[in-house]
Amino acid sequence: MFREYGFGVYAETLRGLLDDPEMRALLAASPQAGRLLRPLWQRLTTEELPEVLRPPPRPRKPRQPRASWAPASGPPGLRRVRLPDGTRAWEPIPCYPAGEPPSRRARARPRLPPEPAPPRAARPPPKAPRPPNPERRLSDYNWIGRLFMR
Repeated sequence: MFREYGFGVYAETLRGLLDDPEMRALLAASPQAGRLLRPLWQRLTTEELPEVLRPPPRPRKPRQPRASWAPASGPPGLRRVRLPDGTRAWEPIPCYPAGEPPSRRARARPRLPPEPAPPRAARPPPKAPRPPNPERRLSDYNWIGRLFMR
């Protein structure tokens, strides 16, 4: 947007500011200053960000090794569980006829079909418009014409 209105001349001033050694030291010491200048640079020019304005690379989080599932060493046919009070105990491993627990879908409660909505009450038919009163003079209706004269 700034380029379209002739503010591109300020890009050279900003480039000169970024070439200053003191400014480079400031940007190296505080990344927040670069966070302020990056959008300004992108609005003033179509060039890539100078090296000085590029954000420092983020350190990668170390991956935690995945724990492979292995049965706890303990009595056969028992598994280790955490109780609601935070302690651990042994409980028997459930036996399933096919060797595997049933799928979540099979264990889910059966869904009931939705109940039909009650029928709506019928609306009364619209009222017919009243005919004009024949006893009134036409001059009594002049106010209607004045509404549209304004």
